[in-house]
Amino acid sequence: MKLNKTIDILAIIVMGLIFSRLFTVLFTTKPILGVNLIKRDYVLYLFYFLIFIRAPQVYFTGTMKLIYLYYIIFFLMRISGYYDTQNQWFMEWHYPIFSAVLIHNYYVYSRDQRSYARVILATLIIIAITAIVNIYVLIRYPEVARQLFGDESVVGGLGGPIYSIGLGTYALTSSIPFIIPMLIAFYRVVQRTSLRIAVVVFIAIILASVFMSAITAPILMAALCLLFALAGRKRLGASILASAVLLLVIVIVPTSVKSDFFYSISNVVTQKDLSRKMRDIGYVIETGIDTSNPMSTVEHRAERIPQNLKAFATNPLFGTGYEIDSHIFWLNRLAQVGLLGTLPLVLILYRHMKLCLRRYDPYYHFYMLVSFLLFIVLGFMKNTTGRMFYYPLLLIPGMYYLRYLKNDDESDTGHKSSTIVAEDVK
Repeated sequence: MKLNKTIDILAIIVMGLIFSRLFTVLFTTKPILGVNLIKRDYVLYLFYFLIFIRAPQVYFTGTMKLIYLYYIIFFLMRISGYYDTQNQWFMEWHYPIFSAVLIHNYYVYSRDQRSYARVILATLIIIAITAIVNIYVLIRYPEVARQLFGDESVVGGLGGPIYSIGLGTYALTSSIPFIIPMLIAFYRVVQRTSLRIAVVVFIAIILASVFMSAITAPILMAALCLLFALAGRKRLGASILASAVLLLVIVIVPTSVKSDFFYSISNVVTQKDLSRKMRDIGYVIETGIDTSNPMSTVEHRAERIPQNLKAFATNPLFGTGYEIDSHIFWLNRLAQVGLLGTLPLVLILYRHMKLCLRRYDPYYHFYMLVSFLLFIVLGFMKNTTGRMFYYPLLLIPGMYYLRYLKNDDESDTGHKSSTIVAEDVK
């Protein structure tokens, strides 16, 4: 088998291991060999090695150099003795960012657009299957949404481990809303009715999976992604104006009406966790937010903001060295590792997105920016786990290349060339 084909197969396996907990459990060699050779780390190391053999220049692009600088800074932090290196979030985001940028750049700079498109299509299918299983599990056991996120060890009375592994992870639920804008962009350019139906069904699956998982912030992000993507760039001004008018109406409406509205939703929603959140929103609308004596989930979340800002203010450059409250990603990161540990990550994200947009047709810029900017916004509302960075750095930019699956006569697609584009090799 040719090296490029081997890399493509490994890439699909890697995507399965990254984006699906179900894939990790079902695809294993342990029942046959007594040991699992399809562990994510094993596959990734082999994948990295084969990429280095075929396209070593990918390791020395400008973005990768920034990632190495990022690693060096955190290595110095680790040996300084100032930082709590045992904290689970200290190195959480480094490995996924390295992997995401490397895989994306390998396909782009090697001009393997069609192979990249096939890998991304396989990933979307894997995610769709995971979301469907998540919906099924939550229909059977609606109250386990919060208890089992990210925890494979808790099986309890769920009828076996398949229900545990089938439940969507926090990363899945928090990140799949950002796929929606690129799906809508793809829907608007394809001509085949069957493909359009498939896109609509996929979006419906995403929305159902996110809503049933009962995490408020991803539900809000899904709604915003859908709203802005459907509005499009040409109607963005009208959408912003309509949102402003809606906000004004909300401000004018009496407090009692607004609080009663959320109380009513709380009474209708059957999922206990989501019902409690709606009730708490109604409560803070009625009584106001008091972070000094939090009595609701909304107030408990709100108090995290001043805590992180106060800690950041004590040492803006180096941070406190320890976690303050990780439930608000960007503020906790600033508080924990300061500007020194935060700015390199910001530069990596900025450079990678800038180069992706430079390669895109202008039509796709708006949809890509909606996904990326809302992903950043989510980090000011919730925690961002390391695995979530695979979505804005790898999957969402990669969805642009689905266009290369349309016709066999597309220019510079497939494995026709292994030449590395020099655009980012600086």
